[in-house]
Amino acid sequence: MSINILDKTGSLLHKDGITGKARANWGSQLEFILTCVGFAVGLGNVWRFPYLCFKNGGGAFLIPYFICLVFIGIPLFYLELCLGQFASLGPIKVFRVNPAMKGLGFAMIIVSALIAIYYAVIIAYCIYFFFASMAAEVPWKYCDNSWNTCACQDGYQTFNFSLMDPRNSSRPDCANFTYSDNKTVSASDEYFNNKVLEISGGLEYPEGIKWELALCNLAVWAIVFIVLSKGIKSLGKVVYFTATFPYILLTILLVRGLTLEGYEEGIKFYLTPDWSKLTQADVWSDAAVQIFYSLSACSGGLIAMASYNKFSNNILRDSFLVPLINCLTSFYAGFVIFAVLGFMAHKKGTTVDKVAAGGPGLAFVVYPEALAQMPVSPLWAILFFFMMMTLGFSSLFSITETVITGLVDEMKDYLMKPKIRLYMFRFGICAFFFLLGLPMVTRGGLYMLNLCDTYVGGFPLLFVGLFELTLVSYIYGFFRFRKDIEMMMGNSLPVQVTFFFFAPTWCVISPVALAVVIVLKAIQYKPTAMGSYMYPDWANALGWMIVLCPLVFIPGWFIYHLLFKDNRGMCSPRPNWGPALDENKIGRYAKPITHAHPQAAYVVESEKKPYFNQPITNGLENKGYESDLSEPTTKVDKPALSKLRKKTGIAFINCKKALVKFDNNVEQAEKWLQEEAKKEGWAKATKLQNRKMAQGLVGLIYDKSHVTMVEVNCETDFVARTDKFKTFVTHLATVCHQHSKNINDTKSLLMKSEVGGVKSGTDNSSSIADLVAMEIGNIGENMQLRRALFYKATNDLQLGSYVYGPAGKPLWIKNVQLGKYAAVVQFSQIINGTKVIPGHSLSQQLGQHIVGMNPKTIGNYDDIALESSKDEEIETDENVSNNSSAENAEKYENEAQDSREGESDDEIENLPKEKEKDESRFLFQEYLMDPDTKVYEILTENNMKVMDFVRFEVGEELPEESEADDKVSASS
Repeated sequence: MSINILDKTGSLLHKDGITGKARANWGSQLEFILTCVGFAVGLGNVWRFPYLCFKNGGGAFLIPYFICLVFIGIPLFYLELCLGQFASLGPIKVFRVNPAMKGLGFAMIIVSALIAIYYAVIIAYCIYFFFASMAAEVPWKYCDNSWNTCACQDGYQTFNFSLMDPRNSSRPDCANFTYSDNKTVSASDEYFNNKVLEISGGLEYPEGIKWELALCNLAVWAIVFIVLSKGIKSLGKVVYFTATFPYILLTILLVRGLTLEGYEEGIKFYLTPDWSKLTQADVWSDAAVQIFYSLSACSGGLIAMASYNKFSNNILRDSFLVPLINCLTSFYAGFVIFAVLGFMAHKKGTTVDKVAAGGPGLAFVVYPEALAQMPVSPLWAILFFFMMMTLGFSSLFSITETVITGLVDEMKDYLMKPKIRLYMFRFGICAFFFLLGLPMVTRGGLYMLNLCDTYVGGFPLLFVGLFELTLVSYIYGFFRFRKDIEMMMGNSLPVQVTFFFFAPTWCVISPVALAVVIVLKAIQYKPTAMGSYMYPDWANALGWMIVLCPLVFIPGWFIYHLLFKDNRGMCSPRPNWGPALDENKIGRYAKPITHAHPQAAYVVESEKKPYFNQPITNGLENKGYESDLSEPTTKVDKPALSKLRKKTGIAFINCKKALVKFDNNVEQAEKWLQEEAKKEGWAKATKLQNRKMAQGLVGLIYDKSHVTMVEVNCETDFVARTDKFKTFVTHLATVCHQHSKNINDTKSLLMKSEVGGVKSGTDNSSSIADLVAMEIGNIGENMQLRRALFYKATNDLQLGSYVYGPAGKPLWIKNVQLGKYAAVVQFSQIINGTKVIPGHSLSQQLGQHIVGMNPKTIGNYDDIALESSKDEEIETDENVSNNSSAENAEKYENEAQDSREGESDDEIENLPKEKEKDESRFLFQEYLMDPDTKVYEILTENNMKVMDFVRFEVGEELPEESEADDKVSASS
């Protein structure tokens, strides 16, 4: 949250609530778009989407894919961009919108961290292949290498019985090998498994680190650190290359593929639809999961990237443009892959479905095998693996920055100064991820990588998306979120039209679709396998632990918040939720208008933190300001501008306009600024005057000799809980408290119409009514200072007070108590003939009793003796009743019955009323702290006498207001 404060010298500081300065922004909108494209378009577009098309009906798969894109992908993409850009916060801090759901942010960070760890290992594979391709022949072309087995077939060897003769073979160990076509393995397969990975027999056999891959993984994280060392400043420049160059390489590879024999069979296989597949549930779940995986939704990255946007950036355009580019890229990459697979099938004399594969098998086995059969194969291999590297890096940069942004926002106070801490933190994240990736570069590492890829990209993302939609649509509220978006984007026709689409998708279609996909995936669950290798049960249990690792934070944080934090309003936005910069805070987020005289502003002890020290907003600049200053010609005097800002604390732009209007006359500019603020505030107040105000706070100032108690109302509890409203109530209480020193009466109660005329400021230029009107103009909600009570202590009478319903005051509010209920007690105490001041505890307890029991009157002290005798009679009757026999008890009952028969009906009817009367009289109520004791007994025991009390309850009905309403109705 951004706030404006005055330091001890009176100079203006513009301070962001997290960073201490304005959040960094992208260098241009293009940088943001390219970063999102690079984030979304990754390795999955090349090796996963084409395989899913082959598996799920070819061209028919495009139908569920685009349906899921429209009704799940784009709505979630837009929602996350809106959250990040509106609040300018990362994926953890953005859940100021609902503190109880902050666990969603941690879940996103953990998912991103897990993806980053294994994603870097895949890029390490690409680096290994990239450098291995720099040879006269690619090393996976032939089967005459030390890592090959007798089952190897490179597509060029002619298998005949002469191979049985060890003299005719370069592999003596194959002398006794009997060839069988269904047991052969490609040279590229053996190169990847036996040379690159030296793969073990399973996850349970790690068999040490493969140091060549470890060095490649180290290179990956070194590059990531260099690129992210300056955050988005450096990332925004790198994406110009990493997000665009892969398209050049894809096009080159496509052109080459279309010149190969048999390419048309591959393209035909890719596009030919199998409509029967559309009736299978797993096709639709695959489409939904691929949308999540491809768009990188629900992993926090979109929130993090959008948080660096300018507040008014057109993310509606971006939310349709980036997913469309991503999907077209996947479709385009399918042509590149299947053109080469068609060529490969043609060379082998088989069908495309026999050579097609997905995942690492496609990227590191099948496609390299096809490249090896092309002329100048090293060139094409270098281009292909360089494309894979750039695609991988463009995504990994954003994934890692997501984790860093989320954690830095949480620890900003520690990491910002000195700057070296932030660099070291970024370095530490990269180093930590490198160490966590070491198990994946062991000889059994591919099994771990496949396990993570299988479990991380499914259930965690789906559950996070479901909770996120529920939070925004139902807990925070769709219409409230819509107003936030309109605050950023304006009320243009495209924005309004798209809400007809996003309303049903956010509230119904997308949540229901995600719930269905989650159920389908649970039903279709099968133990993990990789080729012919079946993972052991403990490995599948480990996979489910990976799923739970991020998801457990969602209920975990909710329970933690419920048990150890203030759980009032835990599901409501925090007071500092909203736009980060003051100039963007309008409507319900608007800062109060600056009072023109800082001497009258509320100051807490030695700290100078004036409440009215905010920029003038809420349409003021477009009304009274722009009309007079559309063509400024006067050059602003900088010393005058500085002086005006110090005196008023008003935003720079408004002070500048005022000085231009009055030719650098500070006094006239100051007066005009205040008048404009008043005009706007009163116009808004008049418009909202009929709105009901049932919420608010009671503010109480107690300084031993004077007590001031005020009730300030607003429309909603949301506003009443904000620090801004609490500080406003504090300011009004302080102004009233200063006014009370001019009142001679011991007690004075002023209602709205009377207290509104109380002057504020050294020159009495503004009244309390003016202050309330200006606050209405800024917040956009009706308010009132309903009543103010003033009490003075005398030599004979002392004062006590109590406030209930602590409002969680800001730190700078120290001498004003805030709550929903409050009471002031006027009393005297005599001990040994001397009047004394009782202990704070007792006077506070009396006030607490009044707040809790709500007495209507004090009662008559002369009745105490009568009440005491009644109590003695009751006690005697009880003793008699307890000691008498059943016969005597019956006798007493008959006598009582005869006595009641002698009474009139009116007398009998008045009995409960007398009891009710006792319950409303302070002296004769049961003492709240000790129900067995009456209040007068406590007072008698302490030689105290309560002379008067007043109780305030926010929103209670007042006889004074009812009488006024009746008079108005009668006159009408």
